[in-house]
Amino acid sequence: MYVNTLFGLFVENQKAAGLQRLKEWREQERIKQEEEERIRLTELERQKQIREQKTSVLQKLQEIGNVEIACQEAGIEFHTFNIWLEEDSTFASSYNEIVHRMEVRKYEEAERKRIAQVIEAETKQKKTQFKILFEQNKCDLLKTCSELGISSANYLEWRRVDSVFNDDMNYIIRENQKVINQQYREKRAKIIKKVSFIIGALTILWVLVLG
Repeated sequence: MYVNTLFGLFVENQKAAGLQRLKEWREQERIKQEEEERIRLTELERQKQIREQKTSVLQKLQEIGNVEIACQEAGIEFHTFNIWLEEDSTFASSYNEIVHRMEVRKYEEAERKRIAQVIEAETKQKKTQFKILFEQNKCDLLKTCSELGISSANYLEWRRVDSVFNDDMNYIIRENQKVINQQYREKRAKIIKKVSFIIGALTILWVLVLG
């Protein structure tokens, strides 16, 4: 009877100890799962932050065009940027695409400047030729434009935007007007001289006829 009682107590103690160990194990598992979830969420948050930083630095690069300054603006180390290029193929692909677009824009801008310089040089040469022809053509605008292959609208635009050209044209017109006026006076004097000669001759003839 006593042995049975002791055995029963032993079994009860073992059962209680087992339940306690099970409870402790479950608690440890719960704590472990919570810690793993915390670590997982922390890693997800870190990865989200990294993605945002990558997006930010690429946007800054497009705006600024300089990697080091873009890194400073995005708040990351230049070394970190290089690691991302080596380890993240998607990031590297986006970076290469941006760099390619930047190079294309740089080339296009240089080409636009080159074309603008060529046009400017050609326009400058045409303006010089125009002034020479305009003076030779006695300020005949339509004839000069036709010979140079430009429209009168081009001429008017040159005068509007180029003060030096406008002043030169005013000078040529004034000087040409002086020549025209002088030629007119000389021609008028010749006509008056001829008329006076004819009148004198007719007067003499009239006197001779009446006499």
